[in-house]
Amino acid sequence: MEIEFIGWCHQPTRNHDKVWGVAKHGHQRVTFWGRRGKKLQNKVRALDEYEARKLINSKIAKGYAPVDPEKVDKVYERFGVDLFMVALQAEV
Repeated sequence: MEIEFIGWCHQPTRNHDKVWGVAKHGHQRVTFWGRRGKKLQNKVRALDEYEARKLINSKIAKGYAPVDPEKVDKVYERFGVDLFMVALQAEV
């Protein structure tokens, strides 16, 4: 699974503390999202490059700041484990 984007929306005044991302998995893409500390949800989607970029830009416009995939564990402690589970579910 190749991560294309991970965003973090942290707005304490609005009670937002969420992550959202998209990863390429074979010939399809998997979007994943969730509140920090909760289980990631996911959806396997048939998005081409243009559609994926459009979706990413819409999340950035909503306040999701890009997070370096190498540092995401500092924002979302169990991210690696949860993303592994998402990849397993995408295989089914």
